[in-house]
Amino acid sequence: MNPSRLRLTTLRILAVLAGGFLGGAIRFALTNGLRPDWRRDFLDAAIGADASSAWRYFDPWLLAVNSIGVLLAVWLILGVMNGRAPDDPWRLFWTTGALGGLTTYSSLILQLGRMGQIDTLAAFEAGLLSFLVASLAAYGGWKLTRQRGSGC
Repeated sequence: MNPSRLRLTTLRILAVLAGGFLGGAIRFALTNGLRPDWRRDFLDAAIGADASSAWRYFDPWLLAVNSIGVLLAVWLILGVMNGRAPDDPWRLFWTTGALGGLTTYSSLILQLGRMGQIDTLAAFEAGLLSFLVASLAAYGGWKLTRQRGSGC
């Protein structure tokens, strides 16, 4: 590998690493550290979940983090960074790194698995809710690009 290609590859790797650190730290803060512990009150008010319900495993913060990540990814890829190559270091920093670290679909699968052990229908409903909210977020990101006249 020639030296300039090695430098560019190293820069790309560091961009993903730094972005992932930022996104992962923000997700941890929002889903574990800085959030108020209102989940049980929220679920009780919203759907009448009790301690024996599968919905006790549902995390609205996880839904919010994943949906915000989808909205921002669509907005960045189709709008702000539309002309950038997929391997551009700034695009890698923000999309693969920061938003990849922010979103966590593996935690969603774990959450749905825990719910499904108690109530398969509740797990299906939570999965469908996550899909619909993420789809609306993607549409919102696309609309943002259209309003500014950038992108698509």
